Amino acid sequence: MIRRSVEVAGGIIHTDFDAEDLPWAGGAHVFRLWCERRGDRDMPSRADFSPHDMVPYLPFVVLVDVLHDPLRFRNRLVGTALAELLPNDPTGIFMDELPNGEVTAARLALTVNERHPTFSTDLPLDWANRDYRSFDAIGMPLSSDGQTVDMIMTVMSLRPATQAAPRGKGPVRHKS
Repeated sequence: MIRRSVEVAGGIIHTDFDAEDLPWAGGAHVFRLWCERRGDRDMPSRADFSPHDMVPYLPFVVLVDVLHDPLRFRNRLVGTALAELLPNDPTGIFMDELPNGEVTAARLALTVNERHPTFSTDLPLDWANRDYRSFDAIGMPLSSDGQTVDMIMTVMSLRPATQAAPRGKGPVRHKS
């Protein structure tokens, strides 16, 4: 059950939720892995994950390096399904150097500040070069020292232009 949501950069971001609240299988699977790998720590590290754990979802995964003082975000890895939607490979590029990157950076900053996964549904997909209407995303903080968020693992789900918009306040269930 979604217990807390905030508005950031024109979108609603859920900050306290359960895996069952996630509207797509990939997000729920990777969120459950994040919870399992975290154990009794605040957050797991990148080393706690293997690509083998999430093979079907890798094309929709983005790893973002978190740099502090000042807070900035750099794309470390962009899944193939997402990279194909972009005119240029964003690997190694800072969010604030991308068109509308400040919106994504604001959402990532919330994940850093919360030190807990965040998720959004039905975000506009104005950066895609294909016919998609919107996307859903879950951002999960990672920490190599157990305290400082130094990476965010994001899993996305694309909603085709032909798929209906969600109705009401609950998430829409769809495949990815």
